[in-house]
Amino acid sequence: MNEDKTDWIVRVHRFLGYGNPEAHLVFMGLEEGGSEEEYPNDSERGEFVDLAEYVESSGYFLANIQTPVWRLTSGLALVLLEPERRVLRETVRHYRLNHLGRMNGQTLLTELRTFRRPNRGGKYSPTQFSSREWAISAQAHNERLARLKRHFERVQPKYVVCYGKAEFEEFWNPLANEWSAEHVSRHVVKLAHTAWRGVVALIPFLGRGGILSYSDVAAVGALIKKERERLLAAPA
Repeated sequence: MNEDKTDWIVRVHRFLGYGNPEAHLVFMGLEEGGSEEEYPNDSERGEFVDLAEYVESSGYFLANIQTPVWRLTSGLALVLLEPERRVLRETVRHYRLNHLGRMNGQTLLTELRTFRRPNRGGKYSPTQFSSREWAISAQAHNERLARLKRHFERVQPKYVVCYGKAEFEEFWNPLANEWSAEHVSRHVVKLAHTAWRGVVALIPFLGRGGILSYSDVAAVGALIKKERERLLAAPA
């Protein structure tokens, strides 16, 4: 790594997400997937980046990257934002290639953490950090989460869908009320309301070991959409 590692740590934490900063629908994962070979320019990203443009600038094309997360988030986006379109293989593919995480679209893809798990290796692995670098990373992480919270309060998205097992509740507790649990098929979905009458949903991981089928996507999306409708119908 040519640049100073501490500068690199701070630069990487500037990034907030892929897509439209003003989006009505936010997807919040635990950490970014992919490999360092797929995304070699992580420290060069600004706060918000167009997903397709970024992937192609790294020498890849969105159509060639097969990740169940993007496929399933596209299905959920269809249910929540374009209910007139059925969640089918071809409609999901079209949404993934043309709308998901685009600057002119209706979605924003963000993560709770900047660094990938240590077992992913590469420069994103913090396993070789010194104590000073760990401290800088922790401060940059906390500052990034504070920026995300301020951004959500300003933009007031209609839906925020968090997926996977992580400390999402801790992140959202200052911004949302108490959580309720709903059962959809074999899955448990937790729901909360924000002060701006948006819905935050904590759902299982999108992929192996969690939500895999389009029928589950449709059911979970319908539950989240119904909660939003119920919230808007209630007295303010």
